[in-house]
Amino acid sequence: MKSNNHCIQCELLERSRKKLAKHWVEEGGQSIPLCDEHYEEWLLERDIIIDIDTETKEDSYGDIL
Repeated sequence: MKSNNHCIQCELLERSRKKLAKHWVEEGGQSIPLCDEHYEEWLLERDIIIDIDTETKEDSYGDIL
C-alpha cells in the first residue's frame, strides 16, 4: 500500500528531517517506500550493482533490472 510518501528507514531511525520516498521495494509481500540513500543500501545488501555513471542497474548476474 503506497499511502506513505516518506522513507520508512528514515522514520525508523527517527530522523528529524524525513526524506521523501522515490523508490518502492517488495519485502515480505509488502511495498516499502525508500529514499535514494536507503534504496542504494537496500540494493547493496542484496548484491545488486548500481552503475551511477550510466544509471544502468544490474543484478549480480549482469542482467539489467
